[in-house]
Amino acid sequence: MRSNALLEVGGSPQYTLTEDFALGMEMKKYGWHCRYVQEYLAIGEAPDQIRNCYQQRSRWCKVQSLTYHLLHACLVVCA
Repeated sequence: MRSNALLEVGGSPQYTLTEDFALGMEMKKYGWHCRYVQEYLAIGEAPDQIRNCYQQRSRWCKVQSLTYHLLHACLVVCA
């Protein structure tokens, strides 16, 4: 990620649990292009049971959907 892109969009979003998704949306709003990289760039803890994994993914999906609608509304109205 280019540091000037991160600075231009105001840094990493703090208003959501899916900050990576929100950052991509913010960068798109400012005209930056994002690409998917198929490699692990961070290490963290993962749920130890499949039920917990589904709960975590469900939570991410809900928050990501809310973030999309919040930012998409701004992209449409503010543009």
